[in-house]
Amino acid sequence: MCSSDLKLLDLAVATPIRIVPHQMLQELNSQGKPVSAAFLPSKNEIWVSQEVLDKGLFKYGEISTVLHEILHALSYHQLRNNTEASRRFNSLYEYVKTKESEFSDKYPLANSDEFLVAIFTNPKFIDELKNMPAKNSRRSEEHTSELQSLAYLVC
Repeated sequence: MCSSDLKLLDLAVATPIRIVPHQMLQELNSQGKPVSAAFLPSKNEIWVSQEVLDKGLFKYGEISTVLHEILHALSYHQLRNNTEASRRFNSLYEYVKTKESEFSDKYPLANSDEFLVAIFTNPKFIDELKNMPAKNSRRSEEHTSELQSLAYLVC
């Protein structure tokens, strides 16, 4: 295990996961879609809906949502640090946003947080990213690989 792995482990352990009534999560939602889990940066907590647990977390595939929120918890503050890696990552995110029409799902482009999570967890978005014209005329696969490498550094 390398030092960056330990850093991620420390961050993950330091982010409590709270089980809350489903209505509390819905009140946080500004998009009108049902929410089963959320990372709250102001509280440094991940909230998971009691309803999700009552249904059986694994049975309905909601574990992927919880993992999505864990990635937000791991990366939130690092994306806002003024490091070379975070600046490069955000620059590439801004470039990808200019190609929005090339993506069927726009949600990963909503902000750099969703973008970071999507480049690791959204297979369709990753495929579309690979087919997007790369910045500075690099091959698209190199572009995707660089984004994932920078995301790892940012975390």
